[in-house]
Amino acid sequence: MYRNKDLSPKERAKALLTIMTIDEKVDQMSLGDLDKLTKALENGEEVPVHSGVFCQVDNVEKVNKINEWYIKNTRLGIPLLHYFESLHGFGNDHATHFPQ
Repeated sequence: MYRNKDLSPKERAKALLTIMTIDEKVDQMSLGDLDKLTKALENGEEVPVHSGVFCQVDNVEKVNKINEWYIKNTRLGIPLLHYFESLHGFGNDHATHFPQ
């Protein structure tokens, strides 16, 4: 139902949240290790199914490759979240982070 494009985004999100496990919800909000995931994919190693979100993403090809894997190989086919900015500053290498 959450993949039904005829539904509103709100309805799709509600349907998805209804079938997600607690672990899947927590993992979507947890920080993952982008470099470790990339190396695992490149080396044909086991990739953790739940890896969460990533900050400091500076390589679109890496992000696309990882998300393609998660869409094809996880139960719900949800891509991982990627971001640069956060509440405490800009989340990139050599950026300023402010205490909260």
